[in-house]
Amino acid sequence: MSLRPKKCRTAIGGKISKGQDFWSLVDSWFASKQHLGRKLTDPAWKELLEEYVQFDENGFRKHPQLQPPLHGAPAASITGGLNIRGSSTLGMLM
Repeated sequence: MSLRPKKCRTAIGGKISKGQDFWSLVDSWFASKQHLGRKLTDPAWKELLEEYVQFDENGFRKHPQLQPPLHGAPAASITGGLNIRGSSTLGMLM
């Protein structure tokens, strides 16, 4: 008979239920948006994505701006010269 305590299994980790993994959820989200068109460049998709970007930018602006790095390094060296304050990545791509 062993005097060591039994190992307890924790609820951390484990197998994700079928259909609940990240890519399955992404696929179902896209399937729910089929009415917007077949291409992301269709006007309805563009409108939805612009709403998402606006929502994201509004939330981002409520937080304090990032401070320049210490040691006097120019911000352009970190961002590659892009103005990241208040700009939209999606806007830069379009």
